Amino acid sequence: MSPSRPLNGEIPEEVWSRKKASYGHLRVFKCKAFVHIPKDERAKLDAKVKECIYLGSPRDELGFKLWDPINKKIVRSRDVVFFEDHTIHDIQLFEKSKPIMRNSREETLLKEVEPTQMIETNQIEQPPQIEQLD
Repeated sequence: MSPSRPLNGEIPEEVWSRKKASYGHLRVFKCKAFVHIPKDERAKLDAKVKECIYLGSPRDELGFKLWDPINKKIVRSRDVVFFEDHTIHDIQLFEKSKPIMRNSREETLLKEVEPTQMIETNQIEQPPQIEQLD
């Protein structure tokens, strides 16, 4: 469905049906998506959603096709919430930056504590011993 010159720049579907074409069903490829896990497939304290990556919508099947990076499987579901502003590239950048942030935070905390503030085990006062009477 692309605009054509004989149709004055309109899309064939719009000319045929005399209605504006809808693009609301289209999603951003490789965006972050959360799939609902049915109640019968999870335990009481398990998560209700799992994070996946959107791969597309099959023409002959209902639902959406998604990639589960944790289980490394393709999932099909109709119960999906999309975060179209988060793509796989954003997710990968975030995952790569996680350990760096954690290490720099630990280093900052260690720099704030001076060696004189650290307590050695032999400096801790022991509680007085209670003598037992026989």
